[in-house]
Amino acid sequence: MSPTSRIGQNYLQRLFAVHNTKIQQRFSTWLRIEMFSELLRASWNLYIRKRKSDLVHALTTDYGHVSVGVHVSLQFLASLVLSFRSD
Repeated sequence: MSPTSRIGQNYLQRLFAVHNTKIQQRFSTWLRIEMFSELLRASWNLYIRKRKSDLVHALTTDYGHVSVGVHVSLQFLASLVLSFRSD
């Protein structure tokens, strides 16, 4: 691989990393706002039927799992694109 090609690939990797971080942060912010908005719009029956621990779990642990899943998916897509570009 030529030095120019390596520089181009490094530039693309950096570009993808920055872009993926922006996408992940926007999605995480959107998801958090949507979750809280839906809780505000929920009827009182939801709060009566559900345990507090279930709601806290959804707002903390489940949210984190979704956020990590988005991050891993974006990294996978970027690596696919870069693997085809390196040939």
